[in-house]
Amino acid sequence: MPVVHWERTLDTHELRHLIAVARGIIMIAVASAAPGFAPDISGCGGHLANLFGHSFVHGTMPMRTKSMSFLRRGFPALILLCSMLAQAHAVQVLTFEGLQDLEGILGFYNGGAGSLGSGPGPNLGVSFTAGALAVIDADAGGSGNFANEPSPDTVGFFLNAPSMSMNVPTGFSTGFSFYYSTAQPGSVAVYDGLNATGNLLAVLALNPLTMSGSGDPTGFFNTWAPVSMTFGGLAKSVDFSGAASLVAFDNITLGSACPASFLPGDFDFDCDVDGIDFLKWQRGESPDPLSSDDLADWETNYGTDLGPLASATSTVPEPATVVLVILTAAGVCLRKCRTTLRIPITHSRLRQAS
Repeated sequence: MPVVHWERTLDTHELRHLIAVARGIIMIAVASAAPGFAPDISGCGGHLANLFGHSFVHGTMPMRTKSMSFLRRGFPALILLCSMLAQAHAVQVLTFEGLQDLEGILGFYNGGAGSLGSGPGPNLGVSFTAGALAVIDADAGGSGNFANEPSPDTVGFFLNAPSMSMNVPTGFSTGFSFYYSTAQPGSVAVYDGLNATGNLLAVLALNPLTMSGSGDPTGFFNTWAPVSMTFGGLAKSVDFSGAASLVAFDNITLGSACPASFLPGDFDFDCDVDGIDFLKWQRGESPDPLSSDDLADWETNYGTDLGPLASATSTVPEPATVVLVILTAAGVCLRKCRTTLRIPITHSRLRQAS
């Protein structure tokens, strides 16, 4: 069938996916400028694929046009970019569950095993130095002298070392949060090198907490405080320090200003319960997917906004370079894609241009 010049507008399917892709780009830019903000951009690649697929299947963007040639060449890279950015901003929670009592954490969260062979754990690209251990609540058969832990029954601590380091070789820039329990002063420091080396990006003092004396039923360290940290730059390690065996950590949450389990019904860990959390529940992304208990938590706490937690901010502010790159790319895309609204198509599809 001959190809002739016609004018067309985007149909509703294409428009919906194009808006979703644009929204993803905007959300990525906002997240890059605000390190503690972790948007849900997981559907960016899917919408881009749907936009491409729908247009091709319906014959509205023939492969011979210049605009389609641009999309064809750039499509794999755009899909990869969406995938990488979605993964980079995904919330990851380290609960230490699945490790044995007094087992070295090591590469358990790097898809490997703990020092006693537990694993393989989830492959989150995170590992710990040799001094970092897991300990199980004594009320659950372990040797831990703690109670009311955010995610029963295991927490992280260090025993025969002044600190423990968490390494993320690929780096992260989205901030993180966690719970801690201690009766002695401690601190957490973020570095741009592995094993607490390189530039110091942020530091947070851990104030001693007052233990309530109420266990589950036993345990001295029974008060836990949630805190968050944001910073500029790309972090590759976090150093948790304090008195050995006297400070514990749980629910270390990468990519969120609120640690997991802090607010029931807050399924995206942003310190409030709103409509986005309901969408998370509908998608099966709550702790117990599609359960009535999770829905009840959402209904009970809907509208709750706890505001910012006690936190540390960047000690070395840096410009959000990624934002400039994304906006530049978006400008190029808009200039290139402008021609897709006036493209050659077969005469059996749409009305002729006036």
